[in-house]
Amino acid sequence: MGRARNWLWPPRFVALTNDILIMPIFHGSTVATGLGRAVVEVGIDRFGNGVSLDLDALGNAHGLVVGPSGRGKTKTVMSLALRLLRASPGIRFLVLDPEGEYCPVLARYGFQCLYAGDAFIDYLAPLHEDPTVKAHYIREVVRHSMGVDDEAIGELYSMPYTGLPNALDWLVGNSQYRDAWLIARRLMPRSLVNLEQLLNRNAVISFTNHPSGESLRQFDPLVSLMMQALIGEAFNYFLARGRSTGELVTNVIIADEAYLILGSRAVWQLIRAGRKRGLALWFATQSVADTPPGMLQNLGWALILAGPDAYIDEVAPRFGLTTGDREWLRLDLTPRLLGEYAMGILHSPPAPRHVFIRLEPEVLQAPP
Repeated sequence: MGRARNWLWPPRFVALTNDILIMPIFHGSTVATGLGRAVVEVGIDRFGNGVSLDLDALGNAHGLVVGPSGRGKTKTVMSLALRLLRASPGIRFLVLDPEGEYCPVLARYGFQCLYAGDAFIDYLAPLHEDPTVKAHYIREVVRHSMGVDDEAIGELYSMPYTGLPNALDWLVGNSQYRDAWLIARRLMPRSLVNLEQLLNRNAVISFTNHPSGESLRQFDPLVSLMMQALIGEAFNYFLARGRSTGELVTNVIIADEAYLILGSRAVWQLIRAGRKRGLALWFATQSVADTPPGMLQNLGWALILAGPDAYIDEVAPRFGLTTGDREWLRLDLTPRLLGEYAMGILHSPPAPRHVFIRLEPEVLQAPP
């Protein structure tokens, strides 16, 4: 038995780390050997022990980072992504960035940066699924993002699909929600990109372009629709291409400002499907108020950052936080005070841990 570091820290088997304790013997139909695994260093716990997250050992690799403004949420996500990229250079990242915060950092590491108003996939096209399935998904997406149940969508997919401009023109002429589709038509991407090419490289898609001053955030329902549609198409792409070796993580899609999409039943269905063909979805958000509790329960891991009382009161019941957890988060030591760390709780098997998340130097130097 290990020796306790202090009266708060119980004896433990020093040879059995958390990673070994939670690593299943079998993944799918293959043995997990530990070689080339998607392991990301998180930081240290409150006693100075290293903390890491083995995405391939979790029930699913989908995760969430939640924290109020100014507590290092975006910096935490970027730091985790950069460390995972260094540890597993074969993993590909696609970042959906409504605020345009990721490109100044990630472009230095070879990420291709696109502004969604310049280039995006054809988000209405049935790229990797049957048109009927696509119609059901888009109808759910529109119900969440625009708050309406647009019956015209089903009729659209009963006809041959002829491209995004024609589809939007048809919706403008035939939907009872014409005004919303008029805005979508006006904000249509100037060119379309190939989804497969996006998933085979490291890329950031921004919905705000600071150099030009352009932004799609003037119509957040469209941003929500586009983000959900891309995630859905990516999910179906991985289903269509067949099983990856041992279902190990090969691609990570990061959705920032995820409050725009987390209340969607369409996204919930994808999360509930769990690990599928190597795709991991990471969500970063300031609020989980509109997120169904069942969705959070189906995530493989979550990082809850420290914050003020009102924020803690919101997240505590969603994650079953104890009094000790609340007190830890209430300390609310920001990255400005902690230097190279953010403060929070890592929820992942076998038990939650109070942690300091290490922030990368280049991320800390980025504009707030």
